[in-house]
Amino acid sequence: MTSRTFKTAVGLAGAGAALAGGHQALLRKWRDNPDPLNGKPATFPDGESRFVETPDGATIHTVTAGSGPTVVLVHGITVNMAHWGLIAERLITSGHRVIGVDQRGHGQSIVGSASYSPELLGDDLAAVFEQLDITDAVLAGHSMGGMASMTFAIRHSDLARRVLRGLVLVATTPELPRLRTELGIVAVPKNITTRYRVGAGLTTFGAEPSLNMIDETLAMANETPFANRRIAGRGLRGFDIEDQLGSITQETIVLAGTRDLVTPMAGNVAIAEAIPNASLIKLEHAGHSLIWERADDVQGAIEHLSSAVPAVA
Repeated sequence: MTSRTFKTAVGLAGAGAALAGGHQALLRKWRDNPDPLNGKPATFPDGESRFVETPDGATIHTVTAGSGPTVVLVHGITVNMAHWGLIAERLITSGHRVIGVDQRGHGQSIVGSASYSPELLGDDLAAVFEQLDITDAVLAGHSMGGMASMTFAIRHSDLARRVLRGLVLVATTPELPRLRTELGIVAVPKNITTRYRVGAGLTTFGAEPSLNMIDETLAMANETPFANRRIAGRGLRGFDIEDQLGSITQETIVLAGTRDLVTPMAGNVAIAEAIPNASLIKLEHAGHSLIWERADDVQGAIEHLSSAVPAVA
């Protein structure tokens, strides 16, 4: 080994050790951060479980719990309705009926023969509202759940006007460039282990995630079959509804984190500007997982709409 090669090897080893040390420091910090889940697994409240049938043979799993004004909760890609469990419990306590939805291919829901697309996700929500006879509801969607919610309100506008009191869109986007989606699909590992903690913490959360939140996110992603994760990602390629958002008539609240790297602020601003009756709440230092990071703000937005007097359509 030449002197230069030896020095290079020593330098790389030192850099690797420093990187590993930095990772361990981050993990220690995150372990000490406040945990909204109190160290427990993410779960959705117990309730009545029902499966909604779609024309292409998909079955959409729903759980209904509590009583009072209705709130429908729709999760993002690679997770399931348990991601909304913390807020669902709070809403039940404050006197609401909550309906959790597992999107096709996630949780206990099954992908149909038509596979995956934003249009199908919107159609699935229409089937949920019709078959469960849901009316006067606030529809809250996080990330891909927000995409599904907006698509539902656009594609099924007459139904949405009849059944929706308002929309809460949490850390979502009006469009997904094809290249960005392709890179996301390639980056999805088949087996998600704790070795991805640091990457997940830095990309999915804001300034102060708890280690338990990160681990629960990874666990839910790992429970979603790898094939379903890939077809869901492929199905979202080229999603773009920005020029159709003006047709949404419901009062809408958009919540976005200033440190969100998954669905950046610019897209959320575009949504709030395009929907006629929308307002934007910017959450400083928060990342993509606002349902946990800023549960108070998300809950507050939902409860504001559930108590507001709906506008005449």
